[in-house]
Formats: sequence, structure tokens, C-alpha cells
Amino acid sequence: MWLVDYYLVANYANEVALQSATWFTTVTYSTGFIIDLVVYFYFTWRIWNFTGKLWVVFFMILVALARTTDGIAASILSMLSSTWATYLERDRGLILAGIALFVFGDTFSASITAWHLHKSRDGTLRLHRTNLLIGRFIIFVIATGGISVLVNTLAFVFVLIQPVSLALTGPMFVQTRLYSNSLLASLNLRNAHTQAYENALHEPVELPSRSIVFAPPPCEWLNHEEVGSLSDGGNGTSKRSWYTALESVNAP
Repeated sequence: MWLVDYYLVANYANEVALQSATWFTTVTYSTGFIIDLVVYFYFTWRIWNFTGKLWVVFFMILVALARTTDGIAASILSMLSSTWATYLERDRGLILAGIALFVFGDTFSASITAWHLHKSRDGTLRLHRTNLLIGRFIIFVIATGGISVLVNTLAFVFVLIQPVSLALTGPMFVQTRLYSNSLLASLNLRNAHTQAYENALHEPVELPSRSIVFAPPPCEWLNHEEVGSLSDGGNGTSKRSWYTALESVNAP
């Protein structure tokens, strides 16, 4: 709201004010990057709980700190620049590096989470309710991670095709809302997951469908005067009958 009031109300039609950044923009973007850091640490803690791998935790912490530091530094440099155009031309590499770290970090966290969740699934019917919850978690992780990666990729493309434009600020604002919403959704869905886990106890379990072929009654085998063969599914192959096999075993 501060930015909207400053640029569109207080400095309406003031080209000098519109072409330069202020401490409002620095505080706004820095706050967003700190929110992203907190959310990323939360999901790092979640990954640590079910993987127990220290290298994954340390790597994710380094990525989170690197991209947050890059974002805050870019925000400060924008305030120290005379105009937005000067800032975007001078610090384009820093901006691209920060967005690339966001894309890589979100892709890595979503991928490692979905992979470990998939590994923990049981292919049998013994853990039907657990498999149901794991499937819900995988869908949530892929959905939230995919949306954030898509928005960050859009910002990256805007920087490449419009290097001196503020088009990248739109996806950056949306990005912070996506991170905070993913955290709130993860916390609020706990009751829904618990209810789904309890309801799965009363749901019928579907057995895997298989082709079951029953043998004819023994009386039908005895009616054959000659030792014949049964056609297997009409594909031209034949199998010896049980009666024929039993007769050949009992033969002297």
C-alpha cells in the first residue's frame, strides 16, 4: 500500500519520482525476501524430518541464504541508483543470479520431497491409508513447487527480453504471496489430512484386477476320446491338459 500511495497518489504524473526507487521499495522487497527465507527454512525442516540427510539440509540452507542475500543486496542497490533504468542495466547480472537461485531452490526442494515421499510408499495393500496420505502430500508438493517455479521463471524471462523494464516486479510480488500461502496451506491442511486418513479406514479397497482362468471340471476331460490340447486364449499356442499330464505320469 505504501508503494501504491507513493507512486500513484502522492507523486502522480511525477516522472522523476516514478523513474527512481525509494526506501519504500527496498523495505518492501527485503521484507518479501525474509518471508521467503522463513518459509524455505520451514520446508527444509520438514524435509529433514522424513529424510534425515544432513547434506540435503545444509545444501538447502546455503541456497536459501544465498538467494536471500542476493535479493536484499539488489534491493539496496536499487535505492542507491539514480533511476530504475540505471539500476537494471548495471545490476542485471545480480538480478538474474538471484532469480536463478529461486528457480533452482524451489525445483530442488520440490523434487527431493516428492522423490523421498514416493520411495516411502508401500506397493502392497497393508498400508492403504498411509499410501493415501503420501499421495496427497506428493500432489501438494508438486503443485506448490511448480507454481512458484513458474512465476520465478516468468520473472527471469522478463529480465532477459525486457532488460530495462519493471515487468519483473509483478512476478516478484506474486512470489512472496505464493510462499506465504504455501506455508499457511501446509499448516491448515493438517486437519484435512487427518480426516482423510480416518475416512480411508472405511473405504473399500480395490483388489488389483488379474486375468483368472478356471480349469474345466474333470468330467469334461474324460469325455475326450483322444488326448487333446486346449487352445490358450485363441493365440495358436496350446497347453497339455491336466488329465493328459496325469495319464502320462501314471503310464508304465
